[in-house]
Amino acid sequence: MDTLDSSNPDIKKMIEEKDIEGLINALNYKKYWKIRERAAEALGKVGDVRAVDPLIKSLKDVSKYVRERAAEALGKVGDVRAVDPLIIALNDEDRNVQESVAEALGNIGDERAIDPLINSLKDEHWEVRWKAVSALEKIGGEKTIEPLEKALQDEDIDVQCEAVAALEKIEGEKAIEPLIKALKDEKWEVKWKAAWTLKNIGKPAVEYLIEALNDEDKDVRIYSTWVLGGIRDERAVKPLILALKDEDKDVRRKVAWALEEIGDERAIDALIEALKDKDNIVRRYVAGALERIGDERAVESLTQVLQDEDRDVRRYVAGALERIGDERAVEPLIEALNDEDMKVRRRATEILGRIGGKKAVEPLIHTLKDEDKDVREEAVWALGKIGDPKVVNPLIEALKDEQWDIRKNAASFLGKVGDVRAVEPLIEALKDEHWEVRREVAENLGKIGDARAVDPLIKALKDKEEDVRWSATIALEEIGKPAVESLTRALKDEDKDVQWRVIWALGNIGDERAVEHLIQILKEKDSEIRIRAAQALEKIGKPTLEPLIKALKNKNVQIRREVAEILGKIGNAEAVESLIQALTDEDNDVRMKAAEALGNIGDERAEEQLFRTLEDEDWDVKETAKASIEKIKEKKT
Repeated sequence: MDTLDSSNPDIKKMIEEKDIEGLINALNYKKYWKIRERAAEALGKVGDVRAVDPLIKSLKDVSKYVRERAAEALGKVGDVRAVDPLIIALNDEDRNVQESVAEALGNIGDERAIDPLINSLKDEHWEVRWKAVSALEKIGGEKTIEPLEKALQDEDIDVQCEAVAALEKIEGEKAIEPLIKALKDEKWEVKWKAAWTLKNIGKPAVEYLIEALNDEDKDVRIYSTWVLGGIRDERAVKPLILALKDEDKDVRRKVAWALEEIGDERAIDALIEALKDKDNIVRRYVAGALERIGDERAVESLTQVLQDEDRDVRRYVAGALERIGDERAVEPLIEALNDEDMKVRRRATEILGRIGGKKAVEPLIHTLKDEDKDVREEAVWALGKIGDPKVVNPLIEALKDEQWDIRKNAASFLGKVGDVRAVEPLIEALKDEHWEVRREVAENLGKIGDARAVDPLIKALKDKEEDVRWSATIALEEIGKPAVESLTRALKDEDKDVQWRVIWALGNIGDERAVEHLIQILKEKDSEIRIRAAQALEKIGKPTLEPLIKALKNKNVQIRREVAEILGKIGNAEAVESLIQALTDEDNDVRMKAAEALGNIGDERAEEQLFRTLEDEDWDVKETAKASIEKIKEKKT
């Protein structure tokens, strides 16, 4: 066997150097067919027309692999000189070569190839037939329609599906009739492909599809209905209404679905009548269609169907009544709260929460005792949405439900209702075994804002769950000023986590009663606590000025340091004189922070003393004073 060696032509190098002549010469390299194959492939990628004639000669190469690559290359170059030689090569003894030739003829797109390609539709190999269909699709023209229609009957599914796609692209509307015929094919894949193609053609196909609703073949009627529902053309409404009486239940099901998709009010009366259909699936789809259309004419009939033997029908009907939103639906929905099926009861409960109003409150309260937890949970939501004062006590009772998620939702809606009757029960629920319930309780005690919740919420700052502690912190902030005294007492708590949460809440509340207490925190050894206290004082802002200015003379050096920094961040000029005095403090850090604060405030009254501070014994103080002087000068200019 021939092998590659260093004396063989270097195809890779020829490609890099774009050596067309070298590649053409390599097509004649007799020592090893692989070189000729690579050369043909490379010439196809380059696409130079100089290679056409040499590649045509290679269509007769002794190696099938070379012939295959030569055909591919000619298709890529796209020169019409290759058409006749390629047509001859359609009769090659090798199937793979035939495939490549058919594809190449399709890429070139010359009409001379149509008849030979049509002949290839009879080839014994499905792959060749498939490529021939694809090529005819690319060439197009009326002459290709009839053979492509015949290809719809091919024994191979891939050939059939390719013919379906080809017909759509070639002629569009002219493909409709053969595509509808393809709906009768025994292979479901072909039927689906034809249906999707008809849907893509869209409105031009509607009249043909309407006619197909009367076809004797059940599958044609089903698929035509599906396509009409997808196109959503109003011309289909009346024919589809008639098709609601089709003898086949599968057709009627699809018709009801199609009418739902179109959503036209003209179908209301027929759909109402179809609620009596003997097939439960049809009734489900009809209820769905009525829900989609949402016409009040259907209310009376829908309420009657709430007693349907099929639970899914009853559920769909409930949804339709919700969409319509007519108060006539309330009483039947209340009756549905006693339905034997949990899904129906749950759906009715959900809908009454939206449209039931006060009339639904008592029945929904009773539903809080339903045996199914999902129904009870929905009842909590429904009562919370209605928001009537009557719901408070039942929701309080639901705080004791065996299901934690129901207890959580009850707490949530009690917070939304905002009735103070819920405060004590919610405080008790802060001890719930489930952390999500405790979190929800804490959050909603904050929404109600009653001072009775303050001390229990402060205790909740020690909860083992982070989310609960955060909810309690935010709740205390929401309660606001009534919580300040208890919060200031809690500043002495030994638990640092509690301490900083209290500081955070006090800073956000912004009450000046907290200022002195927060200033005392500035002497804490824990730097994180001091930082949080300083941030809280900054948030409170102007009300802190007088106490902070006074604290610049506190005996505790740590307080003086923190206060000087805070006054700089607050940036109020009322602090300037006191900060100037602090430039002579005995502590280096106090003097440095005072100098920095004066720079931040930018008041020119500080300049004289800052210039004196340039003589300070501490290097950091001098540098800070220098920087602050520059800031003041910048502010002037």
